Amino acid sequence: MKTFLLCTFTVLLSSSALSAQIVLQAERYGTPKTKKFYLGQTLTYQIAGDEDWYDGSITQLLPEKNLVVFDKRYVELGNISGIRTYQNRGWSRAVAVSLYTFGITWTGLSLVSSLIKPPPPELSDPYTWGDAGLAAGSVGLGFTIQRLFRHNTYKFGKKRRLRVLDLTVVPF
Repeated sequence: MKTFLLCTFTVLLSSSALSAQIVLQAERYGTPKTKKFYLGQTLTYQIAGDEDWYDGSITQLLPEKNLVVFDKRYVELGNISGIRTYQNRGWSRAVAVSLYTFGITWTGLSLVSSLIKPPPPELSDPYTWGDAGLAAGSVGLGFTIQRLFRHNTYKFGKKRRLRVLDLTVVPF
């Protein structure tokens, strides 16, 4: 049974890798880090000399002609001046969740503290507007950070370039 599962898993992995052999790669000069875009992936792109951003799904990549074929048009690589991805940056999501957690915890602990303390005024610790403001400010700051840093923009020019790579393996 283990052998059957291993063979099935290997066949599934090898068949899924065959479809992603031509990729659109954004690279920055001087660094080995690259960002790859695959067939079927939806991109928001900007054409050189145009202020508007266009959405399109990559339907075909032609490495010999340096063309990207989207749903509605085809674009030469030299005419693409920017690509924007709407995947939240990892650090902005982590900071936002931390600020949300801090605001909710501050409110919860302040409310519990105001309910548990004994009634004499010198020992009481009421829930004040400062506590509410701190919690609201923390949640608001987390929301703002997550909205401001919600996408990555790759601009192409002197430091970055875009290439179509054909990664098919040709047997000898």
